[in-house]
Amino acid sequence: MKTFEEWIIIANKTFNNKYKYNKIFKKDKYNFFEIVCETHGIFEKKIQNHILKQQGCSLCSKPSRLTNNLFIDKATKIHGDKYDYTQVEYKNGNTKIKIICKEHGIFVQLPQNHLKGQNCPICSNRFKFTNEIFIEKAQKIHGNKYGYAEINYINNQTKIKILCKEHGYFNQIPMNHLKGNQCYKCSNIVKTNDDFIAKANIIHKNMYIYDKTNYKSARKKVIIECTIHGEFTQSPNDHLNGCGCQRCSIL
Repeated sequence: MKTFEEWIIIANKTFNNKYKYNKIFKKDKYNFFEIVCETHGIFEKKIQNHILKQQGCSLCSKPSRLTNNLFIDKATKIHGDKYDYTQVEYKNGNTKIKIICKEHGIFVQLPQNHLKGQNCPICSNRFKFTNEIFIEKAQKIHGNKYGYAEINYINNQTKIKILCKEHGYFNQIPMNHLKGNQCYKCSNIVKTNDDFIAKANIIHKNMYIYDKTNYKSARKKVIIECTIHGEFTQSPNDHLNGCGCQRCSIL
């Protein structure tokens, strides 16, 4: 039979020191931990379920049940102070909410689409008018790295032809280009862990934590931490092409 200290060592390895453990006690013939979650306080869990099934704090395990405040916090990280969320009544990712565009007024949108970067419809249509507006936005993000003489901007999902001054022409979805995605050959020029993290922070706007990332190659998965849902694994190639936390993407 393991001692309390031995169980704590195993639990800390399992949950990466996430919890504190007050004691072990018996209830209904089973051994339980009394555990302290720094966010939600004390809870009890069977040792077997906690260690073998990796069951933790039940409140932490349901982050997808966003409150208004959590939704607004995530939306503000993506859109800045462009929108007013005082009329938001968040229920789930597929129930439309009211959002106030500070320029064009109230519009309704699916929360999951808003968190994917969709904007006020009038704002979005404004950027469909000319190639020049797209080029102006792209150059603010990428500088003079690319040439846009061959683009024919239709909408943010129809690929356009862009010239990388180092590797030649490539096709890319405009929305992804304005998110910071680069020429595919440029995005694969990553030699060190620091290179990867620097590029990832530019593309994802410092949304993720890379303390446990250990870059080996473009396709060997690395550990990335989402500030909302915790750790997940992903190939560097996918991450540098704009993919992020899978759980965030289904909200």
